[in-house]
Amino acid sequence: MKLKTAIAGCRALLNYYVLRRPVPLSLVLVTNTTCNYRCSYCKIWERTDPELTTAQIEGIIDQAAQLGTIRLGLTGGEPLLRDDIGHIISHASSRGLYVSLNTNGSLVAERLQELKDLDLITLSFDGDETAHDHSKKKGAYGHVMQAIALAKLHNIEVSTTTTLTRDNLGAVDFVIDKARELGFKAAFQLLHHPPAAAGDASFLLPPDGQYRECIRKLQAYKQQYPRTVLNSKRYFDILLEWPDYAEAVLNQHLCNVTCKAGELYCHIDVNGDVYQCHQLLKTFTPPNVLKMPLAKALSALPQHRCAICLAGDYLEYNLLFSLHPSVVMNVIKNF
Repeated sequence: MKLKTAIAGCRALLNYYVLRRPVPLSLVLVTNTTCNYRCSYCKIWERTDPELTTAQIEGIIDQAAQLGTIRLGLTGGEPLLRDDIGHIISHASSRGLYVSLNTNGSLVAERLQELKDLDLITLSFDGDETAHDHSKKKGAYGHVMQAIALAKLHNIEVSTTTTLTRDNLGAVDFVIDKARELGFKAAFQLLHHPPAAAGDASFLLPPDGQYRECIRKLQAYKQQYPRTVLNSKRYFDILLEWPDYAEAVLNQHLCNVTCKAGELYCHIDVNGDVYQCHQLLKTFTPPNVLKMPLAKALSALPQHRCAICLAGDYLEYNLLFSLHPSVVMNVIKNF
């Protein structure tokens, strides 16, 4: 699956740069906004949008596969709260997609058999037991440790995402140590979710100086353990050059990065609304994939003005799709 995914991605990028053919190589689908956790930096559970049905999601997956999508990211809320999540994963896998799922880990044990066709499970991991439970809820640390062990036991690739806030900057060393001990890859991101997606978490922002000190520490860890820290070195370089961490989106270009949102990746919200990325949620009236084919919805997206953002996945995508050599090598080494 990995080799096939890599070949398909290279072919699509060649078509994009030579023939100017945009392809949604990566599609993120919000399966639900319900969640059994109440994380300090997320209030997505407050949203009450209707969810797509199983058949509607199958249709979106089929259209995406036809368009040339190679990676489907399933996210929530907590996707494992959906009764049909195993079917969704298996359907996407049967269409040849690389399937990843973001989860808090609390339901992995009871839904494990339904994850057999999953390529990657990404677990939210905010530090040691004190830090992790503080940002989520009591007992959450035990669940994520169990989820990592079970996924590894069943040969599902594991990565974690640590959202850095004023409450867990000191937990970075612990996350790295655990990643090396248990054999998973660790990614780190700054606060970036727009209020429309997950509420206002600005009260959790540390002072800029503390963020920069933590980023420098992660740069050193990347140098020391390049296969443990999933983020690219260039990603950390850009975070250090960021002018103000209270501004997650910039309208001016920074570090020669071009945003490919809407061209090489896109976001489908829980009700079928199509966006270039989740940073633009609720900022305009979006096309909806239930009212028009996905290809037409992507063509109907307006030109966005943002040039670069702090969203970890998007920043790495934009670096990769802009063909920054060190970022391409980072992906190859971690593939």
